[in-house]
Amino acid sequence: MAISGALLTKVNNALADIAARIEAREAIYFANNGKYWQGIRTPSIIPIDGADTVPNLTLHPTDQVEDWNGVTLPANIPLAIAVVVHHGPLGWGYTEMALARVSADGLYIRSRGIGAYGVTTVGWDKVPDVT
Repeated sequence: MAISGALLTKVNNALADIAARIEAREAIYFANNGKYWQGIRTPSIIPIDGADTVPNLTLHPTDQVEDWNGVTLPANIPLAIAVVVHHGPLGWGYTEMALARVSADGLYIRSRGIGAYGVTTVGWDKVPDVT
């Protein structure tokens, strides 16, 4: 089994909207800080079967005071989202990671790399469930 049908449409539509919001935030954040913003996974518990879930907007890494409030996420989202920042010899980049759980099948992840190290772009793929 895989993410398919109405569930696939729902999570892909939500992800497109959220990604646009993240990319707008990242452009401003990078211009003001010289690095990208990092977003801790929200919601912490990955929604099952696209259940609309309230994201926790106050999460932030210990070395960054900015949280999800600057992204203006929708009130409810059917997947979990995280933003991981990269910095290396090729420069700065970040990866948007979406996670969705299918009750009868397991955990799926999709990622999109932006900037340096953009090779982290991968379509929906089933991954071992470690939670």
